[in-house]
Amino acid sequence: MTQPESVQDQDPEAAEAALRTVNWLRALAQNDPAFLPGLLRKGAFVPRGPGLEYARDTGCEDVYWGVCKLFAHYYRSSARGRTSGWYGSGSMGAAVSRLSYIEFLGRGPELYLGALVRRRGLPWRELTRACESLREHDRQPPEWSRLILDLTHWPRRDVIRTWTADFYSRSWKGSSYA
Repeated sequence: MTQPESVQDQDPEAAEAALRTVNWLRALAQNDPAFLPGLLRKGAFVPRGPGLEYARDTGCEDVYWGVCKLFAHYYRSSARGRTSGWYGSGSMGAAVSRLSYIEFLGRGPELYLGALVRRRGLPWRELTRACESLREHDRQPPEWSRLILDLTHWPRRDVIRTWTADFYSRSWKGSSYA
């Protein structure tokens, strides 16, 4: 399996660890239905996955586990048949922009983006809300490995700038991302 293009430009070791983590999550979610709800329970034992050793060694374990929980929030209803898009697509800004074509949400997606990029610390609550909204409206999630890499560099201005540019460019419009 080749890495998604956006991940290839990053630090190769970090990109490989992020992709291994996403592959591990995908495999466990497909083979063990109790795995995703277990990730969401406080204090629940979760096995050590590949890529998480790299996270521990670099001090980014909270980011990796946070994205694992976001993955679980998004796919917790996979029993209803959601199995496509395991790797996601684009940045979080692009993912949130996919919500903007749902008329009754109004400015909701723009407010999600504003809440995400305003935070100095990692915006876990806002990310969780965005992932739940993407799931509820059946929109494709962000590229999970890219999200891991972006959050390990938070709050660098280039990450925030990229998310904002991706949100407003809507370059995916008319494609099969929706």
